[in-house]
Amino acid sequence: MEAKITKTNENKLFSREEVAVAISFGKSTPTRKEMRELVSAKIGANPETVILRAVRSKFGTREVDAVFHVYATKEKMAEAEPHYLLVRDGMAKKKGKKPKQKAAPAAKKK
Repeated sequence: MEAKITKTNENKLFSREEVAVAISFGKSTPTRKEMRELVSAKIGANPETVILRAVRSKFGTREVDAVFHVYATKEKMAEAEPHYLLVRDGMAKKKGKKPKQKAAPAAKKK
């Protein structure tokens, strides 16, 4: 598996760096965790502060284009990223649903 950084952008408002990467691979599409670890090693960042935002595969090739957000701290990442993406990347737990309460039966009119 090989990664080539195609574009970087510093977003000062959210205290993050946005990195576009072209990843080529062998047999099967790598997992989100494998891609995150590859890119974090390539740019020298902590894998716990890197989140995968988007992946697009190229038809007929063994290559994907991916977008990563690299934060300075976990706290900044938790504030800026949607919760469902943190759950997907294994950095947060899924919120449990609250059980529905049944309404009390209405009194019958005579």
